[in-house]
Amino acid sequence: MIGTIFAKIKTKKNFDLFNKGDISSFIADWAEDAVFEYPGDLEVSGKIRGKEEIRKWYENFLEQFPKTKLTLKSICVKRLFDFTGNNVICTESEIEVTNKNDEIYKYSEISMITLKNRKAIHVRDYIFDMGTWRESWGNYRA
Repeated sequence: MIGTIFAKIKTKKNFDLFNKGDISSFIADWAEDAVFEYPGDLEVSGKIRGKEEIRKWYENFLEQFPKTKLTLKSICVKRLFDFTGNNVICTESEIEVTNKNDEIYKYSEISMITLKNRKAIHVRDYIFDMGTWRESWGNYRA
């Protein structure tokens, strides 16, 4: 149970860091060889490998969407009694982004976060309302 409480507190803290635009602190809890999977068929979609490339991806995201608000709706933890920091966390969130053209978009997201030694080693996002998501990126090119 303590492991679950710790995981939930840490997850909420990371959402707050992201909302503040503090990517350096947000990415601190990722493993050096982490993998991030972002859905879709845009140039920003796919598997991003390594902590540094993931940091760059998130910085690029915040450049594309200068105003971003993630609202955490729920957190589920696979191993309730984990003390090792090896766990799987699932988050459900609502996202509101404002792109460079001051256009506001809202969509929902599920994230699956695999932890090893309290570091994110694999994160996969699932986005609902892909039409809105695709439109929010516009004609984005990396």
